[in-house]
Amino acid sequence: MAFGRNMQMNNRSSSSYFLKTTILVFVALCLVGIWMLSSLNIVPVDLSYLVPKSEFKDKVSMPFGDKLGSENDGLASGDAKNTENTVRYKSESESGKTIEKLVEKSKKGSVAKGNDDLNDTFDDTSRSDDGEDAMTEEKLKEKNEIERLESEKKAEQNEKSDGDGSQNEKSEVFPSGDQSELLKETNSQNGAWSTQSVESKNEEEVQASASSKGQKVSYSWKLCNTTARADYIPCLDNVAAIKKLRSTKHYEHRERHCPDQAPTCLVPLPDGYKQPIEWPRSRDKVWYNNVPHTKLVEYKGHQNWVKVSGEHLIFPGGGTQFKHGALHYIDFVQESLPDIAWGKRSRVILDVGCGVASFGGYLFERDVLTMSFAPKDEHEAQVQFALERGIPAILAVMGTKRLPFPSKVFDVVHCARCRVPWHIEGGKLLLELNRLLRPGGYFVWSATPVYQKLPEDVGIWQAMSELTTSICWEMVAKRKDKVNNVGLAIYRKPSDNSCYDKRTEENPPLCQEFDDPDAAWNVPLQACMHRLPVYSSSRRVQWPDEWPLRLEKTPCWFNSSQIGVYGKPAPQDFTADYEHWKHVVSRSYLNGMGINWSAVRNVMDMRSIYGGFAAALRDMKVWVMNIVSIDAPDTLPIIYQRGLFGMYHDWCESFSTYPRTYDLLHADHLFSKLKKRCQLMPVIVEVDRILRPGGNLIVRDNVGTISEIENLAKSLHWEIRLTYSKDNEGLLYAQKSMWRPTDNCHPSLDPSLPLPLPLPSFSCGGRELPVRKVRSISRVSLELGLPQGASKCFDDDGRLKRTGTLWTASAHIITAVIGSGVLSLAWAIGQLGWVAGPAVMLLFSFVTYYTSALLADCYRSGDPVAGKRNYTYMDAVRANLNGFKVELCGYLQYLNIVGVAIGYTIAASISMVAIKRSNCFHKNGDDSPCQVNSNPYMIMFGVAEIFFSQIPDFDQIWWLSIVAAVMSFTYSSIGLALGIVQVIKNGGVRGSLTGISIGTVSQMDKVWRSFQAFGDIAFAYSYSIILIEIQDTIRAPPPSEAKVMKKATLISVAVTTTFYMLCGCMGYAAFGDLAPGNLLTGFGFYNPYWLLDIANVAIVIHLVGAYQVYCQPLFAFVEKWALRTWPESQFISKDIQVPLPASRSYKFNLFRLTWRTAFVVVTTVVSMLLPFFNDVVGFLGAVGFWPLTVYFPVEMYIVQKKVAKWSTRWMCLQLLSLACLIITIASAAGSIAGVVSDLKVYHPFKAR
Repeated sequence: MAFGRNMQMNNRSSSSYFLKTTILVFVALCLVGIWMLSSLNIVPVDLSYLVPKSEFKDKVSMPFGDKLGSENDGLASGDAKNTENTVRYKSESESGKTIEKLVEKSKKGSVAKGNDDLNDTFDDTSRSDDGEDAMTEEKLKEKNEIERLESEKKAEQNEKSDGDGSQNEKSEVFPSGDQSELLKETNSQNGAWSTQSVESKNEEEVQASASSKGQKVSYSWKLCNTTARADYIPCLDNVAAIKKLRSTKHYEHRERHCPDQAPTCLVPLPDGYKQPIEWPRSRDKVWYNNVPHTKLVEYKGHQNWVKVSGEHLIFPGGGTQFKHGALHYIDFVQESLPDIAWGKRSRVILDVGCGVASFGGYLFERDVLTMSFAPKDEHEAQVQFALERGIPAILAVMGTKRLPFPSKVFDVVHCARCRVPWHIEGGKLLLELNRLLRPGGYFVWSATPVYQKLPEDVGIWQAMSELTTSICWEMVAKRKDKVNNVGLAIYRKPSDNSCYDKRTEENPPLCQEFDDPDAAWNVPLQACMHRLPVYSSSRRVQWPDEWPLRLEKTPCWFNSSQIGVYGKPAPQDFTADYEHWKHVVSRSYLNGMGINWSAVRNVMDMRSIYGGFAAALRDMKVWVMNIVSIDAPDTLPIIYQRGLFGMYHDWCESFSTYPRTYDLLHADHLFSKLKKRCQLMPVIVEVDRILRPGGNLIVRDNVGTISEIENLAKSLHWEIRLTYSKDNEGLLYAQKSMWRPTDNCHPSLDPSLPLPLPLPSFSCGGRELPVRKVRSISRVSLELGLPQGASKCFDDDGRLKRTGTLWTASAHIITAVIGSGVLSLAWAIGQLGWVAGPAVMLLFSFVTYYTSALLADCYRSGDPVAGKRNYTYMDAVRANLNGFKVELCGYLQYLNIVGVAIGYTIAASISMVAIKRSNCFHKNGDDSPCQVNSNPYMIMFGVAEIFFSQIPDFDQIWWLSIVAAVMSFTYSSIGLALGIVQVIKNGGVRGSLTGISIGTVSQMDKVWRSFQAFGDIAFAYSYSIILIEIQDTIRAPPPSEAKVMKKATLISVAVTTTFYMLCGCMGYAAFGDLAPGNLLTGFGFYNPYWLLDIANVAIVIHLVGAYQVYCQPLFAFVEKWALRTWPESQFISKDIQVPLPASRSYKFNLFRLTWRTAFVVVTTVVSMLLPFFNDVVGFLGAVGFWPLTVYFPVEMYIVQKKVAKWSTRWMCLQLLSLACLIITIASAAGSIAGVVSDLKVYHPFKAR
């Protein structure tokens, strides 16, 4: 309320001019209301959810980014009426924005017409174990394949030349004339389908048999109960096997000892685990809770390995041999031997005993790929630190077995104080490096024997000199770094056998000719050397081309007489594989699946052939671990030849890495092959172990295998982001969640899960945010008979079963809507009169109900019954609208929060002033001036908010919701009761048909006040931003949540409108044109004063909490942004522990104190300068009404229901939005005019 506007008014009738204008406006608004009511009955029915997803019938839930032009109009036209195949797209872009589109494809005949050339050219499914049995039929297709590739190239050139084509066609995932893009990508890897078809058929028969017997596939998960807990690595933490070892002299206890039965338990998360920091910031800092180990800080902190700073572990970039930074050391190595040529000649290196892998991490700046390794627990969690930082590393030890790499593949091997006794036992360990080092490659050794003269060091240096000479390594450099005060020696491996032949003693001896140097899986180490290949056509004799030329060049030992893995001549096989994966990655993985690549750093190709997938990602800021299965053709040397890296592995066993270390796993026809040797379930458990929460899994395989993996992923509460199938081939894209099982259905604290709205919370004028947020994490027992992975304890998204009903949802809405906005309704009706006032209120109730019904349809994306849930208003916006609209919505909400904070400060201070004046009137009489300055009360309110803003999670205290509901109903009911009593006391109803009379106010003021009244009424009704959260409490269908929510909205809007009518109309009836802007503080009522005091105390209590509930999200947003922007600032990141009684403590943060205090001070000062309750309420209602209540729900509904552009429904929705925009502009203008008018008579900081 604005006190300066409580002037005396009379009941003179308005002019005939204004009466005519009012009647015309009223008729127009009524017509809009009638149209809205009638249009509610023409909502289109979507029956797509009746088709079971498990049928895999040409159905895609296909994510893609937010680059789709306007609305993909071109895809919706043409043959839209003759559709047969439905492709459903669902995705999240890199900034977290999502889009829901439905693209109708033409009949199969027309699709096939554009895809006649989609024949397979790759076949790795029917070869024998040695990879040499190629399909004869594939050879016959070579000519067709070449023609197909040429035609595709020409087609791409034509697409580039068609620059004047529609923007929509350029942004399609399935480009024009090639709608079966994903099918081609799948088929092109597998060529002939005989084996895959048989496997899929068998799988389907097994599932059909189980279904016919009434069986349900069920998975019951439990956490692993091991001493390693969150760091459990099955093949390295096999305590029983380690205890049986006869000796640990050669680090046998650090080698792999896999359990007989692969584990099926899930590894728990560390307490307080957070989503990892993104690269490149992760190189320098990680979350401490993600890797909560401090021993390395104690051991190596003085060497700048790692330090603790607040919530982070900081990595200064140092190491034992490079305390002053890795980059200086890297440059020192190249200065010592320029021929190393980082990033050109030397591309792939091996770092032995890597520590926290800072050396490899900084070599990325030199375009060098480093395979770092160290044993588990030699220095606590050093490899885990490296992987958390986004640096390649594996767990391995130089013990009794060969490392899992082929021979002659590393350009450089590096050892910086790696603590490996190279010289003992005939140099067996150094000879393993000799096996791995490329002919002509370099061994960089930086250790104390190189530069110290202690007796032990001198002895080791002498032994190493003898050993390196005997294996024909030439020392080409030896230097000392004066900065780090360390030295290094660089050795070069010979490029041919001439030195071996000239040795006088065969010590160490040459290995037997039948010994395969590439055999590396569980092969014991030998103290012998392998001869180098003699012929230039042999593998890895010639040094590869400089990087990046080597990436695309066919290996020199390939010739046309050799048959490649896929059945074509080897050079063509290699080239076709690379072209295929470039096509797949560029068309689908990067632009078509909605993967947030900014959060992807550590990638693994679980079944790599030539490294084509990794090569296609070369321009991304990722590294790819290429895994070649032990039963697959040995193509790993080819991968290294390209300047990439990888290792051998058997996926029937656990991988040698810590849990939660990879962001993306890619498996191309891996699992169907593994099913022949081992069970699939433990393999998926291993995938769950090594994949980070929020990480991505992409699987390309036959339909039966895809279905099985999807069921397993659902039981693990993963989000299935994409499923696609055709011709028995499928594609699956799933995203791991934070879910971990517990022993029952009770929730455990897990900060990562979506937060449901459990109870109504603070409401003021329809603006409310949830206060108590239940975090659900629990044990799952998946029954496939329930939709989308739901169970008796959990809903389809892994959260505890929702139990909300029609009546609980209605109660939530009512308590959310009824707030302090009710206090200005009497004044609003007073401006419009008995005709327009109630009519406008009814009109706003109709608009609110209608747009709420539209918004309710957007709770689930896609399928209204089984689609992905959107937990908040912003989630729904992200799921349906593009980047700019999402950002606009966010800015509007934050702007609204600032405005609400100002409004709450004004309202609370006015109520405190009213208490003071009420007691003054009671003591001195109603005619006493009782002037009170509101500024001290605003300052008091601000001080209280500064205090409460520093309390962690104050907005989430569970009982705040109850207090808010009780307070709002208390003061609203008191206002209604006093209005009724006043009408009885007056002996009749006051007011006029057209509201406040011209004469009492000017004609222009009458117009502005009427517009402002619209804003006041809109403020009282607005609750759209919490509708989705309320809907998220409703139990799963049937009926659908949308249907229940629409009924709840109808009930609640009807109840609220009735209550508002009573309050507003009774207030106007009691005071007529003199109706105050705030019914309880404008002193239309003087007695009983104690009842007025109770009402105003209730308002103050309500607003103290509501201020925090509204502003805490803004506080958190700014603090997170500041931390991302200035991560190294101690002022922002450092928390100071302040001890409290009862052995408790409080985390004090200087930036939080400064920022939140500044915000409260600014909003308080603005409130002191503009203490006009009615004007502020009207402006807030206007600003929030059109964009948040009308525009975004309308736009989301159009996308969700695929309302065709320029259709009747689309035009009607746009007209509704336009009409409400006009109302919003008028309301805002009226409120601004009110502020201007008040400023003419208001004197800041003076009593009134």
